[in-house]
Amino acid sequence: MDVDQETPENQVKTCRSEGLKRQCLDQAFLGAKAQDAETQVVVVNDEDDAAPDSKGIQALLQELKTEVRRSGGGPVQYLEKHCDAAGFRQWLHDCFPLREDIHYSHDEKTLPLVEEKEMSDVLPLTVHVSALGFTRDCSLKPPCGLDLMLTLCNLYLTEGFTTAAEPLMVLQNTTPGISEKLPELENGGLKTFSLGYLKGLARATSLLCLLHFMKKRHVNPEQQFPALWDSVLRIRVHHVKTTSRMNEALTNMKISCKGSVRKATNTVQTVFMLKSLATVGVPDPMALVKQWNAMSARAFQISGKRQSTLKLLFEAAPKVVLDDILDHVQTLGWDNSVWHDDNLSTKKLYPKHQFPARSKLWQQRLRTTEESMALAVRRLQQCHIRLPEYQRKKPDIAGVDEVSAMAACAVNLVQELLKLAPISEEKLQEEFLKPFADGCPGVAQELEVALLDKSESFDIRNMATFRRLLDEQVFARPVAASKIEEDALTIDKVALVLKQCQYDQQVFSAWMKKVNNLKNEREQQEHAWKLSQRTKCSAAADLCCKSCLRLEVWDPTKPESAIASIMDFRRLTILGKLGLSTDSKDVATLLWLNSSAPSLVSVGISSAYMQTLAWALHDQLQGMAMVLSPTFSYGRGKLHLEASPEPAGTMIIDLFVRTGEFAEAFLKQRPNRPKTFFIGFCENQTEVTWVETVLKSSLADSYLSGAVMPGGEKIPTQMPEDLAVIRDGKLGMPVEIVKEWGNHPLAKDFQTWLATFQQQGGVIVDPAEAAKEADEKRKASEKPDSEPPAKKLKGNVKIEDALLCEAETISQPLLHECKVTLSKDNVALLQVRAGSEIWLINKGPKDFMGDFHQVAGFGRGSFKLLKQDEEPAQGARLVEFKLSSYKDLIYLNNQCVTVGQAVQQQRVTKPDCKVTYHEIQQDPEKTLHEFSLKMTHRVAFMSKTEELSAEASFGNLALKEKDSLWSESKALCVLWHCRWTAKGLSPVKPAVHLRGGLVLKPGQALKCHEKLVAA
Repeated sequence: MDVDQETPENQVKTCRSEGLKRQCLDQAFLGAKAQDAETQVVVVNDEDDAAPDSKGIQALLQELKTEVRRSGGGPVQYLEKHCDAAGFRQWLHDCFPLREDIHYSHDEKTLPLVEEKEMSDVLPLTVHVSALGFTRDCSLKPPCGLDLMLTLCNLYLTEGFTTAAEPLMVLQNTTPGISEKLPELENGGLKTFSLGYLKGLARATSLLCLLHFMKKRHVNPEQQFPALWDSVLRIRVHHVKTTSRMNEALTNMKISCKGSVRKATNTVQTVFMLKSLATVGVPDPMALVKQWNAMSARAFQISGKRQSTLKLLFEAAPKVVLDDILDHVQTLGWDNSVWHDDNLSTKKLYPKHQFPARSKLWQQRLRTTEESMALAVRRLQQCHIRLPEYQRKKPDIAGVDEVSAMAACAVNLVQELLKLAPISEEKLQEEFLKPFADGCPGVAQELEVALLDKSESFDIRNMATFRRLLDEQVFARPVAASKIEEDALTIDKVALVLKQCQYDQQVFSAWMKKVNNLKNEREQQEHAWKLSQRTKCSAAADLCCKSCLRLEVWDPTKPESAIASIMDFRRLTILGKLGLSTDSKDVATLLWLNSSAPSLVSVGISSAYMQTLAWALHDQLQGMAMVLSPTFSYGRGKLHLEASPEPAGTMIIDLFVRTGEFAEAFLKQRPNRPKTFFIGFCENQTEVTWVETVLKSSLADSYLSGAVMPGGEKIPTQMPEDLAVIRDGKLGMPVEIVKEWGNHPLAKDFQTWLATFQQQGGVIVDPAEAAKEADEKRKASEKPDSEPPAKKLKGNVKIEDALLCEAETISQPLLHECKVTLSKDNVALLQVRAGSEIWLINKGPKDFMGDFHQVAGFGRGSFKLLKQDEEPAQGARLVEFKLSSYKDLIYLNNQCVTVGQAVQQQRVTKPDCKVTYHEIQQDPEKTLHEFSLKMTHRVAFMSKTEELSAEASFGNLALKEKDSLWSESKALCVLWHCRWTAKGLSPVKPAVHLRGGLVLKPGQALKCHEKLVAA
């Protein structure tokens, strides 16, 4: 027989004997393993090309989780509910075609068998993915749960479905019903979806569930997940030989105990294996336990309480209860579930158990049944699930016994009530048993009171729930109302509901007006409070500086003027502050001269401060000078001066203030040294203004941070509680009222009002969901590490797709061109062509992506102050700094933000912040952050003349066309780059930016010269 098989050299050989065929298969399998290993190295070393997008994987898994949870909680349940076998088979063959270079074992209906102990010496067989079965009868074990499926699918999407190192162990004991209706993989060969599993049910069904979900979502595995696609082309399996179904179960349990990933079969899974053995005709399923204990290690043997639990579940537990327990265990896992071998071993949970009681009546009420066991199991599981994960713990035997007694009492009391009154069983189920099963504390409290003493005089009519149901039954109308009476009552009821809703709407409207007025008023008050605190700190800083600090300007031609200023400062300020006479000598002088960079000082000023230095040292023997110089000298043999007591005052003279570091250090130390004073000399008045502004601002910031002001007062760091802002509210309509009257034929007036209510902003809410969301928000706010989400400063604005076209269609001659580089691989070309056409073209191999990024500039230039009616000179290029409202866009800290956002963020630390050359005008009827801007000075950026004729580049291309073409474009706009200075929000330069987000494919062009349509 001729067989084509892939070899390590990727060539096809023909095998004409069984020995040569096996040798060829061995070589091919080893080659495939080497090829897989090589592929794995490539994935690790080249993440950019081979690693799937982690965010895309998580999004896909989240959607899969939601879909599977709706379908029953597992991959088998999902496939049984949604899978169209014929369509799914065709899709698998289209996406994973049978390849000629791979040998598939599809030619026979039955795959070659292999003993379990020989699997390590025999090469696995290769089958197509469509041969794998997914129905419940494919394995003795129950289907896997949702968590295990998601873990496996995550591995498949990142690393692929690897079966080379660990092939699937398949069986062909039974043929699923769906396989009979589908064609074979080859004529007369292996059937579709026919393979069962000794080990591998969870892996295979999770893979098929993931592939079917990709089919529904139209995902192409070959393009988006190449590692998964390549690994699914070769599904390697071992057809394991088993002598009986009992041997199959034992082999499964033995393999489950091996390996670090696998977990030993838990008690509930073992019970289902016993049930499956009984279903397929095994006469004594419990013999599995004896055979398993004889062949397994002591740690994995079924003995003690586990054995008694297994026997109780198998012999006494109803199938409905077993299914409920299995779903719970498969969802949470055996370790995280409410069950363990101890609490399942109590006989008081199972049917036909009699709890002790003094009277025969209570003995009947405390007898367990199948229904009571189902009720107790449901309550235990629901109470466990409702708790947070950190509070969950497995109940002990006493806790399970208590719930079982309450469940037995509840079921038997319901039967007694049915004999007393003709109450429907469905109503009792809904009003009493279901709340108890769902964990309702009210019903449980009623049962606890009844079980407290088990009195013979107990009357079930004394229980609150039963008494209410009996009262409803007694006072129910014995004769049915006529149709006319029912309609009249319905109309009156609708009218009442409508009047109540209208009244609530009026009250809410009036309340919202008051709240909005109060909100705006308190917001203004909050800003006024912050502004007053800032003003108070600035005034304190100004007073502090005036009382102890003074800055003067050097006059190089008259150094004696500096000496006169020093003498006036000492006589008029220092001596007066200290209460000394005008001729007092108790004020020492400390001179500071930063002469570390003499080249920065002019010759006249240098000569002046040297003369002042000499005068100050000769004027007072207590004076001292500190000079920071690049060179120094040292004189030997000088006498050490004896220390003298500290004088009453000290005057510091800074002869070269410059950036004011020494003055700032003086102000920091001034609170601890109140008898020190400072006078400094600057080069010009601009330097004096700048140093004073910086020092006062720094001092005001320190006062706002909690430093003590000169008067001993401290500014509070937090706003008072009475200035808290009230949040906006919305009026909601309960969803139950809408369900009742939204489509009722007699509630037309209500339906008309409801439509108007929704148009006016009303919402329909579910009170339970709203309470749950409020609780989640409250819990999130209580977390110490929780932070409010940062606001996105960039708007979600996209450039119209209609402006995109193919670059080949551009026909106008090219005049100027520059490269727009946003990153290494994010490059485009901005072109100016004849006829005032502007194009942004992507000639690279990758997409060009931008979002309000700069594409051109206006060259080098300077700012010019214009008169109100001044016109620019002929030939000059000016861009005026003009803002109108808080909605205007600017570019701040490499982000496109509105002026309102920038001011709002700056007001957190500086409530008195300003916008330079503009006045902020607040509207009392709007919020604090909604304002208009009035221009106070005309300031414009004027490009240099040489930039107009310079070669086009990224920095000056905007000068090659008129300004209106950039500012009125649908795709581009002119934004001002700004920064915060001591004067406020100041302009830096204008530039041309994209008007929104853009993705430009290779070979595409953006039409930038189309103008905006006037509103």
